[in-house]
Amino acid sequence: MAGQGYEVQRIVGPALDMRADRLHLLTDKPNEQLQPYLDGTRAALTAAGVELVVHECEVWDPNAVVGTMGEIARAEVDNHLYVNLGTGPKTCAIAATLAAMLWDFDAYYPRVDYTVTPALEGDHPIKSVTFVPTFHLEPPGGDVLAVLELLDERGGRPARKKDVVERLRERGFYGPGERSKQAEQNLADRILKRAIEWGFVDSKGEGRARRLSLNERGRAGRRMFAHLPVGPGREV
Repeated sequence: MAGQGYEVQRIVGPALDMRADRLHLLTDKPNEQLQPYLDGTRAALTAAGVELVVHECEVWDPNAVVGTMGEIARAEVDNHLYVNLGTGPKTCAIAATLAAMLWDFDAYYPRVDYTVTPALEGDHPIKSVTFVPTFHLEPPGGDVLAVLELLDERGGRPARKKDVVERLRERGFYGPGERSKQAEQNLADRILKRAIEWGFVDSKGEGRARRLSLNERGRAGRRMFAHLPVGPGREV
């Protein structure tokens, strides 16, 4: 569930129709304008016996929304998850669609009935729900995330491949058959190739002069995937 808290009917209606046990609500930090809608959502769900979990989130930042939904998916790993694409700003709908493909949410869009006068401004009831087909995407592996972690920690200072090798060694990515310097270099090259293919890392120069840095997409990736473990076992 992604939203700002402005649409009580669009949030609560589908949740009740789908017999939800728990609803996760992403919202801006509550203020005087938002509070009546948040209170209305909580009251309606409580009356129906549905647990509400509120997550304060930068709903205008798609990277933050994807990351928060990833955290929810990990917390609800054994449950069937749905995401509402019809609440909050457009950034939420875009991010929630991407998150649905990464974290295996079923996405739906509630259609609003604008012919009915709402009790709260803008809070029109829904008349139907459309499910939106999505396709599964694999997040980057723990080895690529280890590279992003290293480059992010450097605060804009470029890294050498030697630094990447050291980080991968620290994180336990080199097994018994990869103890030679050449084997370590080869594995680092393969991981860096994937990080560059993702568009996360810029590489300049060759050989000893090669320098690696995190670009804007890489910084966004750090926010999206910060909740995932960085370590062996999640290589893609």
